[in-house]
Amino acid sequence: MQGAGYMGVWGCGRPRDFLCAAASQPFLAFIPLQLASSAATPADYLAALPPAPDFTLANHPIAAAELARLAAGAPAPPGLDTGRYRLDPPRKASDLPAWRAALDNARAQLEHQAGRLLNLELLAVHGPRAAAAAAAHVEAALKGVERQTATLKADAAAVNRARKLAHQRAGAAIDGLEAEWAATVAKCGALEAACAGVEADADARRPDGWGKVGTGLPALPGDAEGDGAVEMAEG
Repeated sequence: MQGAGYMGVWGCGRPRDFLCAAASQPFLAFIPLQLASSAATPADYLAALPPAPDFTLANHPIAAAELARLAAGAPAPPGLDTGRYRLDPPRKASDLPAWRAALDNARAQLEHQAGRLLNLELLAVHGPRAAAAAAAHVEAALKGVERQTATLKADAAAVNRARKLAHQRAGAAIDGLEAEWAATVAKCGALEAACAGVEADADARRPDGWGKVGTGLPALPGDAEGDGAVEMAEG
């Protein structure tokens, strides 16, 4: 079903084959549009890039020697020397130095095999205990890491708990200050309304608008002595 879906959308025969020709056509169609909308040329894009490093090997001594060998048609040098791992007899039976070299090689290989056997015997005797000791060491290290992890988790939980309590205390303090601010604003509003009422009452008691707030008329001579003087004059 998945392959049929991709066949219907992209025209590809395999699922998730986004590199086939049918799948690349919608994307390749944007390239001419992008080139037409830009005044830059491909050379301009390459000019903005840093210069490519020099990968020529002509000046390298090893490459130069190999190229010279190939130009001269010389045979390739031998690879790793595996003669020490073989027990080849001398080519000539009468070559005494060759026999001595072969004997030394056989002795070296025999010593090497003896060392390998010794290592295998040591592994058979001490291997289980060494493996158990290594496993115990790894287990102890794992337990130490687990203890450190538990300690860090407990410290993080304590920090989060203390931070939450501090936030709750700060929230309660902010709520109290906000309530106090609202009460103060209400009192100021009540005082402002009372002052407006007193001013309106005082303006109503003054004759012909003299000394009223907002009229621009001068105050009466008795206004400096307070409202009591005005009431006494009226009486």
